Order: sequence, then C-alpha cells, then structure tokens
Amino acid sequence: MFEIWLPTIARFRGLAIPDHRDVFFYALGALIAGLTWLRYYRPTPLPSAQPDTTPPPPTNPQP
Repeated sequence: MFEIWLPTIARFRGLAIPDHRDVFFYALGALIAGLTWLRYYRPTPLPSAQPDTTPPPPTNPQP
C-alpha cells in the first residue's frame, strides 16, 4: 500500500517513486516462497500423533 500511496503525498514527492511492479513482484515472491515452503518443508506427524489402535487393558481381570 505504501509503495503506491505514499509517494503521491506532497510531503514525500521526490523521496519515493511509486512503483506498482514492486508490489506485484513482492506478492509473487511471497506466493512462490509460501508454495515452496508447503511443498518441501511440510512437517511430518510424530509417531505419538498417530491414533492409538491398541485395545485398552481390562479393568477387571478374571482370575
């Protein structure tokens, strides 16, 4: 937002140049980084996070 809006304010004219391509390529880079992160750095579930399928021990053992 500031990359486009701020340079149009009289106080900042001459200090900054509005560049919509900067905003586009920042967003594109963030999208590519996010997709790369999801694809290659996805956490694998821990073995303790797997559902326990063993039956519970009996509460009243028969003699």
